[in-house]
Amino acid sequence: MESQTKLSRREKTGMVMRHLRGCWGFFTGAIALAWMNTACNALVPQIISFTVDSVLGGEAPDLPGFLRPLAPLDRLRADPLPFLWLAAGAVVLAAAVRGVCIYGMRVNLSKGSEGFVKSLRDGLYGHIQRLSFEWHTAHATGDIIQRCTSDVEVIRTFVCNQLMEVVRTVFLIALYTVIMLQMNWQLALVVILVVPAIAALNEEGDEVKEMVKEYQRRRDYAVKAINEIPGLHCECPKGAFYIFINCKSLNMKSADLSAYLLEEAKIALVPGDVFGPGGEGYLRMSFANSYENVVEGCAQLKKAVALLQQKP
Repeated sequence: MESQTKLSRREKTGMVMRHLRGCWGFFTGAIALAWMNTACNALVPQIISFTVDSVLGGEAPDLPGFLRPLAPLDRLRADPLPFLWLAAGAVVLAAAVRGVCIYGMRVNLSKGSEGFVKSLRDGLYGHIQRLSFEWHTAHATGDIIQRCTSDVEVIRTFVCNQLMEVVRTVFLIALYTVIMLQMNWQLALVVILVVPAIAALNEEGDEVKEMVKEYQRRRDYAVKAINEIPGLHCECPKGAFYIFINCKSLNMKSADLSAYLLEEAKIALVPGDVFGPGGEGYLRMSFANSYENVVEGCAQLKKAVALLQQKP
């Protein structure tokens, strides 16, 4: 029986930091641009509100203390036209800056995540190459590499999307907290103490619900499409974004069938025997991809299986 070493939290952190080496500049740039984009996005409603409510209207502005000397209301109300042009220009400038920030953030994030994933993938492949010949004889190395590729892609999606959204949200909370403290620090303290408790009691946000709904749509389509293919059958998964496909009726080893599908249909399915002897006769499919790619992959799978069944 092979021994398994469980890494400590410090070792895991060190390993992640090692693979991030060389990518910090891109991630730092992406985070800075994301913060700038968030700040511009928060600034535009404040400009419009101040212009409409305080300059054109008669409401007292709720400005932070350091901005009040820069906005003499009497002078602005006496001749609002120059300020209206200034406010319009500020809104257009903020929109332009946001566009540049979004573009730069995506470029830096793409380069940083690709560099991180390449380092991680090279580390995994290098580790597999250093294993003994006896280990490679006892295990399906190619199938394990396919599985590593699939799992690394999931990590890239997390780093590129979910993690950046967390950073952006934290910055947005900090920005509005500073603004509220400048306006009314007593009320701001009440909000800081009460809002987290309210948020903790609420259900998940719309983004999570939409993500779950999208994964359900991909899962439902894939399960239906696979069960319509003669020779294949699968149960509807209830948890992870993987489908375990029963392919026993094709009378072909799962490793051979996986290699055939990769060559014929250009789709990567993990043979079930890499998870243990009981997995023989099954293929693992991931639907952690776009809906369009899931549809295309199922269509290619159907064609390849039909072509295989036509062979003598």
